[in-house]
Amino acid sequence: MGVDISLLSCQYFLAQILVSLVLGPLTSAVGSANGVMYFSSLVSFLGCLYSSLFVVYEIPPSDATTAEEHRPLLLNV
Repeated sequence: MGVDISLLSCQYFLAQILVSLVLGPLTSAVGSANGVMYFSSLVSFLGCLYSSLFVVYEIPPSDATTAEEHRPLLLNV
C-alpha cells in the first residue's frame, strides 16, 4: 500500500512539473488555457498506465497466519 501511495504522489508531482514547464508556450500556442487541462490529463493518464503496467507486486506464500485475516469482522452473536 505504501508503494501505491508513493506512486500516486509521484504521478501527481510529475504531472505538475511537466505542466509548469510547458504552461507558457502551450498557452500561447493554443490561445487559451484549455490546452493545459488536456496536457495535464494526458500526463496523469500516462502515469496511471505506467503504474498499472510496470509495477510488479510480490505475493507472499500463503501460510497459517493468512487464515486469520479471512475471518469475518462480525461474529455470530
